[in-house]
Amino acid sequence: MEVIGTPSQEEWPKNVSLSWTAFPQRRPMPLKNIIPQLDSDGLDLITNLLTFNPHVRLTAAQALQHRYFVDSS
Repeated sequence: MEVIGTPSQEEWPKNVSLSWTAFPQRRPMPLKNIIPQLDSDGLDLITNLLTFNPHVRLTAAQALQHRYFVDSS
């Protein structure tokens, strides 16, 4: 949560109960500041993997099909 921030109730899966007062409220840190050498495709991939809701998060198979892994040469 220190990197991606505290999830909002909309981001959290509906079938998982959670006490929202249990977490300190944190804003997400820009991943570009943490991994400055990563290009926009890499940042998009990591952002989509670091998603709280598993119904929205990329699966391993989807991640392997991400444009980050496409050879542009």
